[in-house]
Amino acid sequence: PFFLFIAWLNQKVREGTGYKTGYKSSLNDQEQGTYTQKCNKILRNLERWNWTSVLSCAVWLGIIYFTLQVGIGKITYVLMSWLNGLLAGSNIWAVSAAIYFIGLGLFAIPAVPGAPAYLACGVTIGAAGEEQFGSFWLTMVWGTIVAMICKLSACLMQQKIFGEQLGNRVSVRSACGVNTDFIKSVRLILEQKGLTFDKVVILVGGPDWPTSVLTGILKLSAYQMQIGTLPIVAPIALTVLAGGGMLKKDEGELWNSLSGLFLTLAGMAFGATMILAVLAIEKHMESNKEAIAAIPDDEEVKAYDAKNEALIAMRQEVSGWESQSPVWRVVLILAVCLIYPSTILFALFGDVCFHNVGLTDDFEGYPLYGNAFNVVKGWVGWTAIGLQVGSWVLFFSFNKMLGAKAAARLAQPVDTRSAARASGSTPASPTNGGPMVGSSVPGVSGVVNMSQMLPAPA
Repeated sequence: PFFLFIAWLNQKVREGTGYKTGYKSSLNDQEQGTYTQKCNKILRNLERWNWTSVLSCAVWLGIIYFTLQVGIGKITYVLMSWLNGLLAGSNIWAVSAAIYFIGLGLFAIPAVPGAPAYLACGVTIGAAGEEQFGSFWLTMVWGTIVAMICKLSACLMQQKIFGEQLGNRVSVRSACGVNTDFIKSVRLILEQKGLTFDKVVILVGGPDWPTSVLTGILKLSAYQMQIGTLPIVAPIALTVLAGGGMLKKDEGELWNSLSGLFLTLAGMAFGATMILAVLAIEKHMESNKEAIAAIPDDEEVKAYDAKNEALIAMRQEVSGWESQSPVWRVVLILAVCLIYPSTILFALFGDVCFHNVGLTDDFEGYPLYGNAFNVVKGWVGWTAIGLQVGSWVLFFSFNKMLGAKAAARLAQPVDTRSAARASGSTPASPTNGGPMVGSSVPGVSGVVNMSQMLPAPA
């Protein structure tokens, strides 16, 4: 809106003064209008966008940010704060057992990374073990052992219980792309025996839940996956030490600095292995094309994909902006309008929305006082959450409508569908030429008149 206002104001000044930079002294026909010529060019490009896809992506970004940074982040720290209070005074063996099973529970949640479980080993086991072991560093070694056992057990659980069971479903194998060259390349790498570099960076650098579940879907050897995961002990040890440093923060600034250093090094190690994993897969795809091509396709998945191809194409077709009624356009735009300020509040004014809760904070003390909901700070935090939830309701209602519309259109006879396209209910091609942005289906348009969305200032 600010850009449009400046462009409008600039144009009004030019029209009033008749001034234009360059060799002409007056405005030509193309330069006359509500906005400047440069602004009009940008608006013409925007008219080619599929606004259903653009606005949907905006909502998904807000949902992903809330889930990872707000939902998982805050809930995990509140849980660990409660756990510390619950286990205070317990012996090291009871604490270790509790952390192990709670860690497995966290690993069972796809969106939860492993770092909180490793930090908990440093904080909670550190608090219980230093007195019994008589050494902080010996306690950290034991904490690393517990964290490593928890990680290997979680990988086995994710592979055998989740991966292999989910892998029996054709829809899951299709969603994982088991017939793609990328996944076939991953399969060849992970089937290598022992500790190879490419295998290690995938198992260590890949996201915890998706990587282990994929190994189960691909029916890979659990023993070989466990061996390939062993080098993760290095970043796990650094994360446990970071948790131990948090525990001793009251003993001096040195421990705060060491905790931050250990956590940074662990993050760099995980990040580096993730990048190396992507590079290793791409390199393997280029250098082993014949071996990849020799892997037979999953025939069940191939048949499933062929069966669903028409539905996917039809959903793309009915998702064009001009195919939506005014009411559903308003619903999607409103979903974006709700989630945008909510995400801004969470990202830039998080301290206004939530109290900062640390792993070592007392659950019964400030700011929680025994109630997990007290992590939300006043009406600002609850308003931001309310905007987020409202956006979700509108957005998923819109997507449910699209799915129903695609299924209904697909159930129609071919002649009826062709007549519907010919009548203009689903545009056949962009009016200004070129492919539609946001759609992979040829001949499907998402063109929208920008005047419908961007009114000129009064």
